[in-house]
Amino acid sequence: MDIVACRVRLRRESPSTGSFDWAILDTNGITVDSGTTPHRSPSERGACEVIVASDVVVLKTVKVVAAQQRHVSNALRYLIEDSVMSDPEQLHVVATSASKDSLAVAVVDRKWLEQALALLAEYGLAARNAYPECLLLPRPSPSVWTAVLDGDRGFLQVSESLGYGLEGFDETTPPTSLRLALEQARGQPNPPTALVLRAARGTVVPSCEKWSASLELPVEWTSDWSWTDQHGLPPIDLLRGEFFPHLGNQAWGRAVRRSTALVGALLLINLCGMTVDLAARVHERRKLLLEMQDIYRRTFGQEATVLDPPLQMKRGLAELRHQAGELTAGDFVPLFSKVADYLLDPSKHRIESISYSDGALTLTVMPLQASKFSEVYAELQRKTVQSGLHIEFQAREVTGGFLLHVSWISDHRT
Repeated sequence: MDIVACRVRLRRESPSTGSFDWAILDTNGITVDSGTTPHRSPSERGACEVIVASDVVVLKTVKVVAAQQRHVSNALRYLIEDSVMSDPEQLHVVATSASKDSLAVAVVDRKWLEQALALLAEYGLAARNAYPECLLLPRPSPSVWTAVLDGDRGFLQVSESLGYGLEGFDETTPPTSLRLALEQARGQPNPPTALVLRAARGTVVPSCEKWSASLELPVEWTSDWSWTDQHGLPPIDLLRGEFFPHLGNQAWGRAVRRSTALVGALLLINLCGMTVDLAARVHERRKLLLEMQDIYRRTFGQEATVLDPPLQMKRGLAELRHQAGELTAGDFVPLFSKVADYLLDPSKHRIESISYSDGALTLTVMPLQASKFSEVYAELQRKTVQSGLHIEFQAREVTGGFLLHVSWISDHRT
């Protein structure tokens, strides 16, 4: 029997608990031995292939023109900073070309990866590759998505380089993250036409009929799933860059070390300007956010919770203006209230029509007695001195009397 692979599966809690699944595979991909640490240690030592659980890795697609795709590796952590909400210095990022103008990016916490590799070393294992679990599934066709359910968690494979973790589902209700991914995909070219479900052994298979009705998409269950199944290798390997494994021939490594250093120096010079510029932009952005947070707290109280300073400042300012009785665009009620209080007299005229758009209020007013039009008109003109209001009148001749047209426009628009 030829042993060709030792494969391990790392979960988010593996570095802290010391527990991971392992399997020894023969040349046909059949598991000949398996277990879980620390209860049972791997029966083989040396190189191993690592499968990283879907809730540990974040997969993204980043727009980068083809000419720059080879030169942005050191800057990737800053490009995706806003989407992962983490300090770029704490991230390990690898990428591969997804299309002519985009990169497929995988993000994992650097400290977690360091601790996970150290855990494997304690058992005499050295990782030679590390693949995101949600990219190891076979795809029936480009328009079919595949989801795997494993207990109360799972993952979704959208393409050969993009997938998501899933949670919060049951036999009748699909996960919200799956529903949101479908809604987003339906607004883009080539949306999915079907969803294929697979489940780990022991996981209850949900109702395909109820999931299909909820997702408005055909759903079909195919077969059981195991993390040891082999279906080819995904395009993203997490062990690149600083975590590239050194498992090869040492003599060959010494022979190419000088050339590699030279190439690295040239790339470093090439990327220096871009990295410095991006770092400066990130620093300036953080500085501005801190200033906005300080202004917000000085304005609305030191105990105020700050999540989105620009949006909160805008809303807070609008609220203060509203409380002060100032008129703002879209504030119909205060504007109409002033019109009713200062200008309208139901004993002398009635409103025929009213419209409101972009902070402007237009009323069509008809005198109750056509013979008193001049008197009503003169009275309204005297009231146009109210602060904060601009008033225009138009007189229109109609059968049986006169039509009074009044346009109110706020001077306090924002």
